[in-house]
Amino acid sequence: MKIDLNCMKERTRNFLKILAENKILEFEDVKKNVRKTFFIDKINNLVLITIVPSLYVKSIEEYAIMYFENRQLNYIEAIPTIRINPQTGNSSIIIKVDEKVPGYDVISVDRSLDAVQMRTLQSTNLPKIKGELERLLEINKSYLGNIF
Repeated sequence: MKIDLNCMKERTRNFLKILAENKILEFEDVKKNVRKTFFIDKINNLVLITIVPSLYVKSIEEYAIMYFENRQLNYIEAIPTIRINPQTGNSSIIIKVDEKVPGYDVISVDRSLDAVQMRTLQSTNLPKIKGELERLLEINKSYLGNIF
């Protein structure tokens, strides 16, 4: 499925709305809500908070805050995702869009030529991480680049 800038922004907006409505404001709120699922009104999209192996060192665990989209009664991971690693003191934001977002590294490209992109922040501060997601809502088409 092609994910253009508007689709990525909509998903990011829904993701932030779910976090705000459920008062996931600080990293402590993330830790208190591991294995919990939060829904958005009327759309039935959800956010799941869980613990997963680190992207880099499988023996280290990270907190993952993942956005899922409801498609015909099947939930699929739609991205964005936040991964917070308190042991290393950093976090990652993972997005998916059909063009390159400056400041993000392309980590894979799917069959639809949508790029999974990641930005690493040297912080576990959730307001700072969410601020980075909010900046995505402000970008325009001219800011994006080609994937290849």
